[in-house]
Amino acid sequence: MACASKHVSAFAFGTTWHHLSLCESTNDELVRLGRTGVGAGTVVTADAQTRGRGRQGRAWHSPPGENLYLSVLLRPPLAPHRAPLLCLAAGLALFDAVTDLLSEHGGRDAVDLRLKWPNDLLARTKTEAQAGAPYRKLGGILTELFGSAGSIDFVVIGVGCNVASRSFPSGVPGTSLQLLYPPLSLAATPRAPLTRSLAERFLAALAAWYERYLSDGNEAITAPFAAAAGLGPEHPLLRVQSGHEDTPRVGVPIGLGPAGELLLQTATGIERVLSGDVEMAAAMAHTESAPTQT
Repeated sequence: MACASKHVSAFAFGTTWHHLSLCESTNDELVRLGRTGVGAGTVVTADAQTRGRGRQGRAWHSPPGENLYLSVLLRPPLAPHRAPLLCLAAGLALFDAVTDLLSEHGGRDAVDLRLKWPNDLLARTKTEAQAGAPYRKLGGILTELFGSAGSIDFVVIGVGCNVASRSFPSGVPGTSLQLLYPPLSLAATPRAPLTRSLAERFLAALAAWYERYLSDGNEAITAPFAAAAGLGPEHPLLRVQSGHEDTPRVGVPIGLGPAGELLLQTATGIERVLSGDVEMAAAMAHTESAPTQT
């Protein structure tokens, strides 16, 4: 996958940066600021959240001082129907940021990263990969749009990424950067915490992907996301449960459509999935009744 974070972007995210010791949700804080007219690129981070949120109202485990909780505000010159690809762009940015952090500290070859459509970053060690162990959740994206039917006022992109956590709620198959690559614990100091380093890398990467999206269109996001997610005929079966469906769809994710929708090859043909809960079919027996972070 081409890495956009090495490109020098015309956008500067984080010029205005609010850091809080505690809040209910960094997204909620930034939505409030967005309604007051703050500029594009404004960032809110927190040491802990009491009501961290994922997609569809799920809770995001947010213990103090361990992980990255960040939200950034965009005011994109886009029609609302193009906003969903901003979530994919943020996923690519998080993938790049983690890759860059691991590479700097000699751990890139020790960790297997994969994006999961539409909003998760998964990971496992290379040793786990060789043993056929499943991926676990490392990070997630929550994108919220505000505006009218015909225009966007602002978009808030929230990111949660597990940096130092060593335990997770029951039933959550989570992992963290320091669990995946223990030498990272030696890189963290009071003067240079890993969460701040990861946040800066994420913002730089997001600015670059955002600029690429605005200048080059949808395929500049969909093609690299599909590559980083390993989509194609060799991908394991997925089960997709959409809110309006009684029966989940099962098939092979062969790629993304032009609007970022998942293309699922099922027994009856190729189906377009616009939204829904996505699980690896092999993991169904372990996760059907388990809550997950999103």
